[in-house]
Amino acid sequence: MRFDHGPLGYLSIAAHGHADALSLCLDLDGEPVLIDPGTYLYGSGGNWRSWFRSTPAHNTLNIAGQSQSVMSGPFNWSSKAKARLIERSEEPDWLWVAEHDGYEKRFGVRHRREVGHDSGAIRIVDRLIGRHTDVAEIVWQCAPDIEVELTGNTAVCRRAGQVCLAIDLPQGTVSVTQGGPPSGGWASTRFGTKVPAVRIAWRGNVGATGVMTILRPFCR
Repeated sequence: MRFDHGPLGYLSIAAHGHADALSLCLDLDGEPVLIDPGTYLYGSGGNWRSWFRSTPAHNTLNIAGQSQSVMSGPFNWSSKAKARLIERSEEPDWLWVAEHDGYEKRFGVRHRREVGHDSGAIRIVDRLIGRHTDVAEIVWQCAPDIEVELTGNTAVCRRAGQVCLAIDLPQGTVSVTQGGPPSGGWASTRFGTKVPAVRIAWRGNVGATGVMTILRPFCR
């Protein structure tokens, strides 16, 4: 598992950065399940370049479909979210807490995410700290070979017919899409290539009390 709470990109201009603060990626049995969507293209990418750099393309929370950091051309940024680690505890009951300020000026809130161990599962709590905001979206982008079946608010992920992960989502609205417009779910496994991949998106009200997502892995 990888939990991103580092700088936006390279040096002071954050070149080549993606707006992915507090995103989470997960491999099981050495195979990717929840992924970073990749890069696809650089200067010639147009709207696709913007999508693959955007917050809604990554496994984190976004507000109103807007990115945490504001793009300025295909490489640079006019506003950069700053992420920081707040708390860390080690095995066996490990817990990581981090937050970023990318939505503070526009929406008056900071996004705080807690990722911890919970009886063999991974517990994720997302909070918006500050004044009240309305609907937010939490995304889980799957690897291209993952199939997803939604039962109520649980998304069951399968690879080659075998269950590898169950995602228990908060109460709210859940959509499962693949391909189509850029927002439909895509992965770029190498430069210049993109393939459809299932994107799970939860939408609902998030406040200071937070909403909880549980990842329940099934390893061989």
